[in-house]
Amino acid sequence: VQFHTMPPQAFRARTAAELNNVRTALDWALQHREVFAEGVRLSIPANLIFLEHGLIRDEYERAHKFLRETADPALQARLLVRTAALGLRLNQDNLTYEYCCKAEAIARELGEKRIIADALNITGNLDYMLKRFAEAEPAFRECVQIYRDLNLPSQLSHSLADLCSLIFYRYGEGEESNAAMEEAMQIAERANNAVSMA
Repeated sequence: VQFHTMPPQAFRARTAAELNNVRTALDWALQHREVFAEGVRLSIPANLIFLEHGLIRDEYERAHKFLRETADPALQARLLVRTAALGLRLNQDNLTYEYCCKAEAIARELGEKRIIADALNITGNLDYMLKRFAEAEPAFRECVQIYRDLNLPSQLSHSLADLCSLIFYRYGEGEESNAAMEEAMQIAERANNAVSMA
């Protein structure tokens, strides 16, 4: 199932019935070394599932246990980004920033553009919230370009809206901010994504 293409309500409905099974599988993997690697792979999408259902703290703590023993760089980078997304909701700003910087560095070495963009999106939002606008702007611009190159419309719509907000706040209304918001809205409307449109 391509969860990243599903509207939020459909995503929650599709995953709600499996929450306990996912949690049980993750805990099993933490206790049984022979399936630990599979647990790490499951933990990456599971973070998104628990985040969407608001079950953040429990999964955040579980993800740290996987992170401590994950040796595969690509899996580690993906899990760092997903754990950072949870940490952002728990006001773990310093750790969130550290995890995204680590993930970005690993991803640049591996040429994993999606991970780079996801990490930049989180650090850009964190910098924006902390009024570090000079740092947020290049992060938003790069993640917009990567999402565009990878043809990820939902992520592109959100990052365009982030960029528009930053440009408007820093420079006032202008052609670039209006164009970014118009494109973000068009993408959201094509996907019939009410959250993105809002």
